[in-house]
Amino acid sequence: MATAVETVLLEGLSSTSKVSPVATAQFFSGRLLLALKWILAQISELNQLLQSLDRASYYAVMVLSIVCLYFSWIPNVVNLTHAPETVLLNVYDSVTEKLESLSLSSFVRRHCPSLSSSFFPTPYLLSGHHQTIFAGLVSRFCPPEPDIYEREIVSLPHGGRTSIDWSKGYKDLPANTPIIILQHGIDGNSRDRYILALLPHILKNGYKVASLNGRGQANVEITTPLLYNGAYTEDARFLMKHIQQQNPDAALIGIGFSLGANIMMKCVGEDGDACPLVGFVSVGNPFDLHMGLNRLHSTFLGRHLYSRVMTLGLVRTFKSHLKVFMDNLDHASFAEPIDADKALNSTYLHEFDDAITRRVLGFRSVSEYYRKGSSSQYILDIRVPTLILSDIDDPIVASDLIPFSDVLGNPNVILATTKRGGHLGWFEGVFKPTRWFPKPVMEFVNALLKAQQNLPPNMKRTLMQSTFSKDSSISVVPKDMSVQGEPAQKPSQKELDTESMPDTSAKTASTVVANRSNIGSHVLTFASRFIPARHASESANVYKVRKFVTYLVGVWALFLAAKKRTPKRLH
Repeated sequence: MATAVETVLLEGLSSTSKVSPVATAQFFSGRLLLALKWILAQISELNQLLQSLDRASYYAVMVLSIVCLYFSWIPNVVNLTHAPETVLLNVYDSVTEKLESLSLSSFVRRHCPSLSSSFFPTPYLLSGHHQTIFAGLVSRFCPPEPDIYEREIVSLPHGGRTSIDWSKGYKDLPANTPIIILQHGIDGNSRDRYILALLPHILKNGYKVASLNGRGQANVEITTPLLYNGAYTEDARFLMKHIQQQNPDAALIGIGFSLGANIMMKCVGEDGDACPLVGFVSVGNPFDLHMGLNRLHSTFLGRHLYSRVMTLGLVRTFKSHLKVFMDNLDHASFAEPIDADKALNSTYLHEFDDAITRRVLGFRSVSEYYRKGSSSQYILDIRVPTLILSDIDDPIVASDLIPFSDVLGNPNVILATTKRGGHLGWFEGVFKPTRWFPKPVMEFVNALLKAQQNLPPNMKRTLMQSTFSKDSSISVVPKDMSVQGEPAQKPSQKELDTESMPDTSAKTASTVVANRSNIGSHVLTFASRFIPARHASESANVYKVRKFVTYLVGVWALFLAAKKRTPKRLH
């Protein structure tokens, strides 16, 4: 219910046909004053509550406050975004022997339970920075894995070469065994820890693995002056067709990570209906290389930690192949001669890409290379069932680069976002953290492959229909970019009254003292005030304000705990 002040302000605004700046200022200043009064009332009541408690109850409330503040950060609901009408899939029911048409959105909700629940990150890895740095430490200090691949050296067009690392024993499996094609990130290879985290899940399901290594990676010498980069998709396209030609009866699904996700998504979009993949999964995609680098360099850790670390890896790879580049300083295909000295002394990503990458690829500037190499411009052209997994607090990929609007325009794409997880992190567990993302990825892969394999022989290549199904649970994108899977229903007046700011004027210290012997009532009262939960009818801005107030009250409670080790008692 609106207070008297709010009513007067609203009537004043509605009575004028043209709202003046003065009236607007009065309106917002009045709302701010009301909020401040409410905050002071909460702090005053909390102070009275704490003073009324005995020692056991006092410390119980303090512990609960810490736990509640902590767990207010933990809930990490996976949000799905998709077009109002998603493509229909032909799903064959082997029991009824009937063909069922199921929309992609319903298909994902039915067969991917991890995308319909919450992800709980490791308790001591609260932010995206923690998750990302921990992932880097795991990659650096964990012991190397034993020999788990069988390598195939592939000669590429125009004289280049690279490698495909196949899972051991892949030749012994049936010819129609599905093949999962993996593409690593920047300066990576088939032994990157995020790939190795997914590998056991793939092998457990009996699939073959073909992990693509970029040019110059995985100890394969290059023969032409071209390294793995984000814009060149010809190698990925050639390798996928090479795998398809060798295994014509096998279904192919591609999974790309970080820069590899950008390359593979760009390739899938460029190929359109000619794409050889049955499905595609993008994990930690940067989407927009140009804006992404600007966002990365706009933060201290982004510029001086992440960008530097990635650049050091590129410089190290360049040094290992320096002779090939020095023999081709002024190659005919280059936009201009490469600058080896500048590349070797590069500190940031754009410096290396300007000295080497964009010149080798024939771009006139590093900005042109980043713009034309971005996969976000190809999302609308994707024609295979696609799952995009991104994290909102990824410190390397800014949340405003996630292409929500393009996803809403393509019925073949489902976007899943988490609140916390970092860049290729998503660690869960306490004593031995493991990555969470293999669960939803493999649920999606298994569901697609099972649907494709259960089709009659004459329909193996018609998993998707050309028509679409309107989903009753259309996903929308609020201002804070958290996506609600189900439409919010209009709240009743009773619900609105319940969710309005509580009136604390009637509560006094005496009522608090009367309940001081009941620790359960104190705990419940305290918990209900400290656990923020966003209501379906609550706007993003109101939720942020309420959450801020929650943290403010929590900090005040912790301050009182530190100041008053022996709580006062009211008699």
